[in-house]
Amino acid sequence: MENPFIYGEIVTGKNLCGREKEIKELSRDIENSQKVLLFSPRRHGKTSLLKDILICLDRKKYFPIYVDLYPALTETDFIRLLAKAFSREITAPVEKTINIFKETFRYLTPKLSFSINKEGNMEFDVSIEKRDISPVLEDMLEGINTYIEKNRKKGVIIFDEFQQISYFETDKIEKELRSQMQTHRNVSYIFSGSKRHILMDMFANPNKPFYKSTKHFLINKLKVEDIFKFIKNKFLDTKIKIQDNFINEIIDVSECHPFYFQYICHEIWEMSFSNHEVLPDYLDKAVEKIMERETSTYDNVWSLLTVKQKKVLIALSKIEPYEKIFSHDFLVEHNIGPVSTLQRILKGLAKKELIDKSNGNYEMLDIIFKKWLQKVY
Repeated sequence: MENPFIYGEIVTGKNLCGREKEIKELSRDIENSQKVLLFSPRRHGKTSLLKDILICLDRKKYFPIYVDLYPALTETDFIRLLAKAFSREITAPVEKTINIFKETFRYLTPKLSFSINKEGNMEFDVSIEKRDISPVLEDMLEGINTYIEKNRKKGVIIFDEFQQISYFETDKIEKELRSQMQTHRNVSYIFSGSKRHILMDMFANPNKPFYKSTKHFLINKLKVEDIFKFIKNKFLDTKIKIQDNFINEIIDVSECHPFYFQYICHEIWEMSFSNHEVLPDYLDKAVEKIMERETSTYDNVWSLLTVKQKKVLIALSKIEPYEKIFSHDFLVEHNIGPVSTLQRILKGLAKKELIDKSNGNYEMLDIIFKKWLQKVY
């Protein structure tokens, strides 16, 4: 029997926990051709959420384009990834698809070499006929918009890991995208990413092209009741006994984190599969097992931190909810220095994606790393 708890990959449908409210709101945003910035810390399930919405879209009404920008290192990469994503959604024979490319884009020529992706759809590579990227991108975005209108559909273009474009040599992509999307009243643009400090600089900085151009949509941790129901049903469906209080313990340990509750449950399920019952010590064993797997990673991360950064992380791993990290007592107890020093350290740790600010408090993003620190220090 296959383990019903899936971690580290995209999940949709019955394998996606909760998110009904987010799915409903984002679906309405797409219906209204809204422009959205979707962001959260890593491993909060943004991509799974987006993929689930795309699966449910009526293809007779919508033309969706999903672009994963994680591999993009240059502006040319951006163009090619967008072109491939467009080609994936054209359900036509090869020759007709090539003709559609020629009719839709002036500066892009589809290469005859193409590949079949894991979904079984064709992906065309393209050659770019101009060195200046601005007219190429303008031509491409206008062409996609025209194609969508010609087919009497609404469009949704999703750029996942959008913070990647901040590493490009120029801001031409940002400027052209902002300029084009303002005129595309029938297309919803969704910009998704996990590096909040970069995205906020791109979308909340008055000096940047995307300033005040989108609705901001934060994906938070999961609700306790959604996780409880999900865990209980998965164990019951596979005929494994689990006590309600044990489920609550899993939720407490995982801190409602989408990735870690699935990871921990995956290990507990594996231990319970043979005897069809979750025993009291399985939670501690699962956490310990995961911690052992990740120790080399944590050792490497730890070796790259300064002494002050280590002190702050150790303090954050043990802090109580009521403690104020900027208080005089906290700074003295942990020998951190003045408030300005702590602020600088927190900013550096946030850039490394080790911590995040939530509801006015700073917290570690990796709960297993936090438990590793609690154990070691």
